[in-house]
Amino acid sequence: MPRTVPLSFRISADKAQEIDKLAAVTERPRAWILERAVEAYLESQSWQIERIERGIEDLERGRTVAHDSVAGWLESWGHDDEGTPPR
Repeated sequence: MPRTVPLSFRISADKAQEIDKLAAVTERPRAWILERAVEAYLESQSWQIERIERGIEDLERGRTVAHDSVAGWLESWGHDDEGTPPR
C-alpha cells in the first residue's frame, strides 16, 4: 500500500456536510471519499492538460483546420446536403 500523508485544507460547512452524507450513505470514511474526489480531479485535469498540450503541438506543427472551414461544415449540419468534415 502506498505511503499516505496527512493533508489539511479548509472547506465550506455545506460541502463538509455533503461529504459526511456521502460517507454515511456509502459506509466509507470521510478520508476515503476525499481521496477518491482528489484522484478524480487530478485525473480529469491531467487529461485536459494533455489534450491542450497536444493541441499546442499540432498548432506549432501547422496541423490545423481553418475556422471558416469548420464553421461552414457545422452550418451544414441538419441539412440534406450536409458537408464532410474538413481536414
